[in-house]
Amino acid sequence: KLLPVFAAGLEAKAHEKALINRNKTESCQEKVMEFIEKHYFEDISTADAAKAVSLSVSRLCHILKENSLGTFSQLLTAERIYHAKQFLAYSDSELRLNEISMLCGFGKYEHFSRTFKKETGFSPAEWRKKHCDH
Repeated sequence: KLLPVFAAGLEAKAHEKALINRNKTESCQEKVMEFIEKHYFEDISTADAAKAVSLSVSRLCHILKENSLGTFSQLLTAERIYHAKQFLAYSDSELRLNEISMLCGFGKYEHFSRTFKKETGFSPAEWRKKHCDH
């Protein structure tokens, strides 16, 4: 008679623990995204993000992979490209392309140009011409 009650109690505890772990994982993901949003223009690494969310690098990588978010590098690149598009679309020619590269954390223009083309299919100059808000 006690075995089913005990089993139900264990199942409830396991479910509760799974919910807590999921909430911790979601909170960690949010913190990583906030970290990237606040620091995308800096020279940051996976180790910096892991430290900011109080995890080891391997645990952070595991959480990102486990939740199909991609790697830290992919998330950072996506954030940088997003901001580069904003600068390109709304700055017309006020900002030179190499300035946008620096503002978005890419450093050298060549790296920015190569990454931007890989991610969007357009060079930064082509994208600006196509999307510039006149």
